[in-house]
Amino acid sequence: MQRALVDGVRRKAEPGLVGYCELCGSQVIPHCGPIVVDHWKHKSKRDCDSWSEPEGPWHQSWKAFFPKEWEEVVITGENGKQHRADLYTDDGWVIELQHSRIKPEDRAAREEFYGKMIWIVDGNLRKTYPRGFEDALRMARSPIQRLPQLRMFTEVKGRLLEQWIDRPVHVFLEFGGALWWLIPKGKLLGRWFMPLGREFVIQSFGPVDQRPDETFHEYADALFEEMEKYQRR
Repeated sequence: MQRALVDGVRRKAEPGLVGYCELCGSQVIPHCGPIVVDHWKHKSKRDCDSWSEPEGPWHQSWKAFFPKEWEEVVITGENGKQHRADLYTDDGWVIELQHSRIKPEDRAAREEFYGKMIWIVDGNLRKTYPRGFEDALRMARSPIQRLPQLRMFTEVKGRLLEQWIDRPVHVFLEFGGALWWLIPKGKLLGRWFMPLGREFVIQSFGPVDQRPDETFHEYADALFEEMEKYQRR
């Protein structure tokens, strides 16, 4: 956990501070040092959020692109349950940063709970992931000449794609700074993906008053509309 309440103010972990968890209200202790990323840990040794995962430099590098007040916002679902989102934008998008393996049922549970969300997934988590994705790229085809970057998987191979290609929400796979957008299942016929600029995605989900003239959401809507016309032929 990266942020806790100290005298009613959300703060990052620092030696000597006494904090309290926003989710359950229990006391948390700062764990700081040269080996691990500074974080808060529940005094009871057990995090109250079952979806909590250890964070490292990869998470921190992504969070640094967004306002600090967006980090670890407590979200209350319709069923009354609460979870800490990695990032919660000022127009209601949840951004989940995934650097570890996640069970299919846990992935589906987060998507149902948050609804309006995206995943950003570390494609370099396993050594085999980049190689498997490159193999998939070689097998993919670009059937639309005017949209050469938009590709369709003829056959899905590799553990990474098997885990993420059929999600109902937007998924961005990151490989050394490059992002590949896996188009949500059901938006188009088939399984489609394409590269997108990292800065474009960051700015599109950043503060509303700092977004580009054409955001990712507008770009995606226009693409879906054009693809639907293509697929009706």
